[in-house]
Formats: sequence, C-alpha cells, structure tokens
Amino acid sequence: MTQDYKIDRWGKCYECEKELTDEQEKRSREISGLSLCLSCLEKDQKPKTRCCVCHKSCVELNKISEFNDDKLYCLECFKSKQEGGVAEMTSELADFRKRNSQFVALADGESIEATYEGFKIGPNPFDDSKEVVNYKLNTAYGLKTFRSGACGLTTLFEKIEPKTKIRITRHGVGSKTSYKIEEELGEEWVVVGKEQED
Repeated sequence: MTQDYKIDRWGKCYECEKELTDEQEKRSREISGLSLCLSCLEKDQKPKTRCCVCHKSCVELNKISEFNDDKLYCLECFKSKQEGGVAEMTSELADFRKRNSQFVALADGESIEATYEGFKIGPNPFDDSKEVVNYKLNTAYGLKTFRSGACGLTTLFEKIEPKTKIRITRHGVGSKTSYKIEEELGEEWVVVGKEQED
C-alpha cells in the first residue's frame, strides 16, 4: 500500500506529477502539506469558490434565481434546494463534472466503479488542524481523488489491495452520509463494508 507522504518522499507533484527536487517538495509541504510543483502550489493557495451548503470546491456551481440571492450551490445541493426540479438537465452537467473535476463527488445513492491505486494523507482544506485521506482512483474519466476524513473508511480501505477494482456507493447527505464499498471478485461484487462519515 502507498505510504503516508510524511514518511516517504513522494518525488513528484501530487496534481500534475511533475518531478520535484527535495528542496521544492520540502517547501511545498511546509506551505500546503502536499507535494506540489510551484504552479500547482500557487493554484492550491488561491481562495476557492465553494458551495454555500456543503463547501465543495472544484465543482460546477449554480445560482438559484427564484431565491433572489447571490449564493452559489453545487449541483447536488442545487437539486436538493429545488426538490428535484432540475433532474432532467443534470445528466449532462453531471457528466461534465465527472470528466473535468479532479475529485470524485457522489450524490445520495450514486456509485462509482474504479481501480483503487493507493492513498495519501494531507491537510483538510476546510480545517487546517485536521487531516483527510486522499484515495487515488483510476476511473472511466481518468485518475481522480476521493477525499474523506472518515476514520471508518480507512478501516475498509486497509482491506483493499492497490489495483483492485472497487465500487463506492454513497447513502445520505451531510452528517448522515455513509459509504458502502464493494470489490470485484471474478464476476461478482463482494461487500467490503459500510461505514458512516465522521
């Protein structure tokens, strides 16, 4: 399994995979907690526009005109706010998000199938005093990051070897979120476990 970045030098940019010198990597870790090249480090340090409900960044954000406010919502919160009123137009936007976002974001009941590549531990973008695990997944849309601070998920991912095909399913929203993880064994999907988000 991939080692924690605090133990072993990563040697390349976490985002673009450009090779890094020891000095570049050390400086980047001091600033951001991640191994990033100068260009990616600058992007990482810029303030990010986030959903006003769930605070996700790097997703398609929308305004709800009938509420006459300037708040921005990610597609999932936008749909919840409108109580399903935009269901027909979401498939194209969801496909865009999945193709272009570097992160995996699942709606309630949504699943993703991918090959598990390993993990890295980094700072929580919402709270610098905490850490999150960045699970690397090779999806149909390329290499993506599934980010979670849930300790229960670490227990499940410890059981999964890199290069294993897995399916992650989200149930619930907010603090009532749980994830079910299955791994492909032959022609069948076997449940590894289900854990509640912390």
